[in-house]
Amino acid sequence: MTATQLSPQRLALLRTTFQIIALPAFGLGLAMAISPAAFWQLFGLEVGADAVVAILYGCVLMGVGITSMFALRNPAAHTSALLLIGSYKGAAFIALCLHGLQAAAGMPLAGWVIAFAYLAMSIYCLLLYPWRTQP
Repeated sequence: MTATQLSPQRLALLRTTFQIIALPAFGLGLAMAISPAAFWQLFGLEVGADAVVAILYGCVLMGVGITSMFALRNPAAHTSALLLIGSYKGAAFIALCLHGLQAAAGMPLAGWVIAFAYLAMSIYCLLLYPWRTQP
């Protein structure tokens, strides 16, 4: 997608969004990858005996941060990152809700907060994604 297909206001919103995502995603992902148990304990969640999945998730989040940093230079060329973020956060929301509703002990409040934060981010990214561009 080229910048000429998006309005100047839309490009500014894309750039601002990528600025807001870049450093927090990279920083939080790095913290998750380096010390997953300590990171998740801050939210009252346990990683368990094997932190591999938590480390991998941290690395995915670092990748989102790095991609957002690249997107700052040319946001129109990286709009597919919004589709990826919106899709995986939406899928994570559904999976977390199913887990929370099916788990015998329920899900901790932090899990529900994370789930609904994911839903909000999913909706935002999917609304910002340019589904139709100007000819």
